[in-house]
Amino acid sequence: MSVLVSVICATFNHKDFIRPCLDGLVMQETTFEYEILVNDDASTDGTAAIVREYAARYPDKIKAVLQQENQYSKGVEISLGILYPMARGKYIAECEGDDYWTHPGKLQMQVNYLERHPECPLCYTKAHLFDHPSGTFRQEHLGFPYKGFEAMLSINPVPAMTACFRREALERYIQEVNPLSHHWATADYPKWLFFAQLGPLGFIDEFTGVYRDKSPASISNPRNFGKRYAFLESVYDIKLFFAKRGGCYDKMARLLQSEQEKACIEEATKYGSLWRAWGFLLKARCLTRWERTIYRRTLLKAMLHGTS
Repeated sequence: MSVLVSVICATFNHKDFIRPCLDGLVMQETTFEYEILVNDDASTDGTAAIVREYAARYPDKIKAVLQQENQYSKGVEISLGILYPMARGKYIAECEGDDYWTHPGKLQMQVNYLERHPECPLCYTKAHLFDHPSGTFRQEHLGFPYKGFEAMLSINPVPAMTACFRREALERYIQEVNPLSHHWATADYPKWLFFAQLGPLGFIDEFTGVYRDKSPASISNPRNFGKRYAFLESVYDIKLFFAKRGGCYDKMARLLQSEQEKACIEEATKYGSLWRAWGFLLKARCLTRWERTIYRRTLLKAMLHGTS
């Protein structure tokens, strides 16, 4: 029987997380064959030994790619440059080494959906959100129903570790967009936006996995805002690129600019960069008078309490 789904797993220094990840991948109950492609990017903490152990235990399912030198540091995009070209399946699913699946029927449900809906390039589900610094699950979750391409320009509804998509859609994305040439800070969001321009995205209202948020507390790491701001700018560039490509730039530009201004103010405040937040507020052009008042009051209160 030929492989129907290729599961992509990129891992690096995930020794404390990789076992639950691989357990979730191999426990899938399917009526079809699927393969698991795991790339360890020259981990230094023993992750590679665990991957090698699982590959030996499940030789018909897991193919391990164990790098001797870190490829990411050389500018190699692991999925695009290494794992996607290896995939043999009609469908591709993803789960990084620090996340994990919890539902044994995840792949079967998604393949069933995609087979019934040939117009749909991608299918995704809900995911629990685990706050790694505190060691607790958050009340909120990731993943919510798809509401159309323009709504997706404002917010990404797809948790990457729940996605299952058509390989032919991925090949079109690589050919038509050439994502490596854009140097975007995130690889998933532009891919989902492209898929949404091909057809409606499918949503299954089930929890199938856990995303680990390992972001440190912002107040104790105020310098992180520099990197966060660069990420926000990159995401804004992604949104504008696909708004233009989708023919809705004129309609969405002002909304996207307003959302970007709000995000910069909120993130700078969150990371303790209050004077930078004030600077963003002064330069903002798309905020309403009420929004300006709210942000001004919030920042003044924070400054008076000495949290900067």
